[in-house]
Amino acid sequence: MRRTLLSFLFLGASFLTIDALAQTRYLDPIFNSSQITVTQNVVYGQNIEVLTGAPVLIDLKMDVYQPNPSIDPLAQRPLIIVLHTGNYLPIVINGSPTGTKMDSSVVNLSKQWAQRGFVVASIDYRLGWNPLASDAETRRAQLLQAVYRSIIDLKTAVRYFRKDAATTNMYEIDPAKIVVYGEGTGGYTALAFNTLDKYSEMALPKFTYAASGASYIDTNLLGNIDGYGGLINVDNHVGYSAEVAFVANAGGALADTSWLEANAKPMVTFHAIRDGYAPFNHGIVIVPTTNENVVEVQGPNQFMAKANALGVNSSFANLPFFGDPYTARARSMYGNTYSNWDPLNQTVTIGTNMDGLFPVDLPLQPAQLLNGGAPWQWWDLPTLTFVVSVINAQTGGSYDANTIHAGGLASNPGMGAAQGLAYIDSIQGYLIPRVMVGLQLPGYEVFSVEESEVLNNGTQLYPVPAGDYVMVELNNLKQDLATVVVINHLGQSVRSFEAYGKNIRLDLTGLSTGVYVAQITLSDGNTVVKKFAVR
Repeated sequence: MRRTLLSFLFLGASFLTIDALAQTRYLDPIFNSSQITVTQNVVYGQNIEVLTGAPVLIDLKMDVYQPNPSIDPLAQRPLIIVLHTGNYLPIVINGSPTGTKMDSSVVNLSKQWAQRGFVVASIDYRLGWNPLASDAETRRAQLLQAVYRSIIDLKTAVRYFRKDAATTNMYEIDPAKIVVYGEGTGGYTALAFNTLDKYSEMALPKFTYAASGASYIDTNLLGNIDGYGGLINVDNHVGYSAEVAFVANAGGALADTSWLEANAKPMVTFHAIRDGYAPFNHGIVIVPTTNENVVEVQGPNQFMAKANALGVNSSFANLPFFGDPYTARARSMYGNTYSNWDPLNQTVTIGTNMDGLFPVDLPLQPAQLLNGGAPWQWWDLPTLTFVVSVINAQTGGSYDANTIHAGGLASNPGMGAAQGLAYIDSIQGYLIPRVMVGLQLPGYEVFSVEESEVLNNGTQLYPVPAGDYVMVELNNLKQDLATVVVINHLGQSVRSFEAYGKNIRLDLTGLSTGVYVAQITLSDGNTVVKKFAVR
């Protein structure tokens, strides 16, 4: 497999490539596209939407991507739930060419995750607020209420899969290994889902009506934080947990860092350092539909520093990730200062304790809202034109595809499949190893062991490629061998040996042709991981 790291310095920057010998489940695609099944519009719950102003009961739907269970040997597979972008309004009506579970970035990420062995659920969630409301506070309140409804829908999706795992087990997921990934607007939902756990957190002054001091979120109407109760809310899958194990986002921001506590799940975030809509550091979030200020929020340059200080990312923070260009790229940006569009804050300095943050350095543009934050998104004008015609027919509107297309290009001038897929490569390359470590998926030891260069260089395997046997030998090391475990591409142990002294002959008779990992434990407890091929 060849994995590609996009240099985020500029679109014309060079690409760094590495060849990986092993095809390891979750890290690498082990299923081809024909071995993936996609089931569209699965109903995962019902709830009340207010998109048109009047409450309407709707089905909550999702598309499920998975390796074909008839060829996938695992009975319990990790799940990734994906939330698309869209400003909490339907595509086109939101003024954007994106905003559905069929967005190109969402579909391609979901397929790639399924090819790596995950089950993936790309969910729709309830939309609805009035960008034409007469005053800014009403618009702000309605928008934040839409965010809250999307959190409840995400909890419904988690509960749906936990219920399935406990009953019919149609999707064969591991309920202890659920990941949430949100893009853009979905990123706000994912971050809030991971941090909002008290009603008092919704009663901060910036989330309350100026006249009454009441929170914008009326739980008597919208339901409580667990997603239950409320006059315009439906309880779904009662009795099942909405806990997940890992949260990631590309774009978006955290409503308030006071929400973030040590009980949050591990976090990974991708964010453009000059994003004009969602601040990288601290500022006012701007909704693209109206281009007006909404509420003060904190970006990853603040919340990731706090997350690491609290130990939220302790499972992977500061691990060596030897030879990984994605980790090297992110860490090379920590502590550096970059120019910014804001005349009051003309530079932005990335923090130093930021493991979990992948900063994206796009070219500086002269105006705030020309500085984009989602280069992984792309669309095509013919499809957009068709969608606009359908929306106009349904609503009697006069939306123009060329205007929406040009608006999208203004902050994403390099938009296209080539650019989007390159950024997706980097999202996968940085995120997946951390998910593997956080969830302790098979093969995660490759990233988590403290493997020094001396130990690695002093441990030899030969002949390579191997036949019926392979020798493990220590050269110029004080340690002796203790154990050797041979792991296949599915992360399964296929051979285990006790060892003594400086060398051992591993019997590989009967192993299929392919690439394996030798996990070599030394007498002092250090571990060395070596990849090798069997012909």
